[in-house]
Amino acid sequence: MACQCISESCEQIEIEGVIYCSCETVITNISCPDGCTTIIENNNIRCSCTDSVTPTVEGSRQPIFFDNETYFEDVSWTISYDPTQGSWLSYNTFYPDYSISHNGFFQVGYNWGKHKESVWAHLLNNSSFCVFQGEKHIPQIEYIVANENVNKILNSISLKIEGIHYQNDWDYALNKNISFKNMYIYNRTNNTGMLGLNPQLSLTDDRKYPQTVGNTQEILFTSDQGSQNINYFFNRVLQSQNNIPQFNVDKNNIFKTINTNAVKFTGKSVLERMKGDYFLVNLSGMMDSRYNLILKNSINDETVVTD
Repeated sequence: MACQCISESCEQIEIEGVIYCSCETVITNISCPDGCTTIIENNNIRCSCTDSVTPTVEGSRQPIFFDNETYFEDVSWTISYDPTQGSWLSYNTFYPDYSISHNGFFQVGYNWGKHKESVWAHLLNNSSFCVFQGEKHIPQIEYIVANENVNKILNSISLKIEGIHYQNDWDYALNKNISFKNMYIYNRTNNTGMLGLNPQLSLTDDRKYPQTVGNTQEILFTSDQGSQNINYFFNRVLQSQNNIPQFNVDKNNIFKTINTNAVKFTGKSVLERMKGDYFLVNLSGMMDSRYNLILKNSINDETVVTD
């Protein structure tokens, strides 16, 4: 039987023995909602619509700790106070985050650094000195020799130092050959450089010293009636007018080191004595942490500059 499509715009097609009418319908009234765009692709029509929503902004928080070197620099300092004297005694080279006092000992704790999350207990006895957190620290004492506005030449220094070794809490013995390990003397224009102190044990020791090792010159001291006598020191500043500072100080302006660009043990043909209207004597280090070093006094041999 013959078939016929209902509209002339339709076309008969046969698929697997079945006849179909394929018709195209033109829709003339197509409208998309406001804000949308009509898009025709492959004879298909769609509406492309964009919807905007006001965003909610929330701040991002990230904890930053004190050991983060991007934001913090460790320039810690510690100063000790004696309530019995009502005064600040000294700066210290260990930097705990907190300290707890007990009867017979004290504790220090660390939140940051190499001792992070640790607490150390320190006994108040005489077994060792200047040892904190298992590390030996360098004691340092500095005193002034005032010449009352008179220029003088410093010829020698006699230090009354007691090196005390305790056998228990009360019994002790003195060692006259125990002293500070290093010394330097300076004023505005003069500086001896770092001197290593060594006891003279025999007459032949004179042949071995002085010895210059790196930026330190090892010298001898002699012990006599409880005093340690030192006389081998000279002004080692190469040039006082070269605009180079004698010292490099830390960022807290507390501890300082000798500037080896200004102070050297070589380069001067004539050695001159220390000269000035005052001198500062710096003693540091210890030969043995079992000894308690006590500087009782200092006697200086000086000559008034007449020219």
